[in-house]
Amino acid sequence: MFVCEGNICRSPLAERVLSKALEGVDQGIAVTSAGTRARVGEPMDEMTAEIARELGVDPTGHLAHQVTSQDLREASLVLTANRDQRSAVVRLHPRAVKYALTIRQLGRILEEGADRGELPTVDSLPPNERVDALLSFVMRRRGLRYRLDPSADNVIDPYGQSAEVHQLAVTQMLPALNLLSTALGGSPVGWPAGRRAKF
Repeated sequence: MFVCEGNICRSPLAERVLSKALEGVDQGIAVTSAGTRARVGEPMDEMTAEIARELGVDPTGHLAHQVTSQDLREASLVLTANRDQRSAVVRLHPRAVKYALTIRQLGRILEEGADRGELPTVDSLPPNERVDALLSFVMRRRGLRYRLDPSADNVIDPYGQSAEVHQLAVTQMLPALNLLSTALGGSPVGWPAGRRAKF
């Protein structure tokens, strides 16, 4: 489950990107999203939706959803857009402290694990067990590196801002989403050939 604030920009895009990236993986991994202060019932933000289409992801059909304690009880892994939202998730469901991280924090841990050849091999596991195996690896390592700048774990909030800020938010999330997808046996999703995000 991906969680941001309004559930119309960052978390629904992350949900759709990861779902697309995992299309080739056997069924068994459900990807969802919600907001800590969701704009309930609203579709994906139009600027975010345009970027989704550029990534080959269908933004239609999304309706913003308010995160609930039941959502968090049912989730195996919760990835938030920033540290404040992670704190909100843990306040709502304290047991989520064991499986909630920010998107960029997860990406950093996976990148370090991949660089060292330490990521667990999950290809032989059923899809529903792959997330648990990967989460076990991530949780053992999340406290090993101290970040001098906690804001490095946050994805910028693009709501109401320029197209460039929307692109920046996506670019901050994509590496982690692709690392997660690849670790679970999926494929990366990227900008079209020749496309360059502008900042």
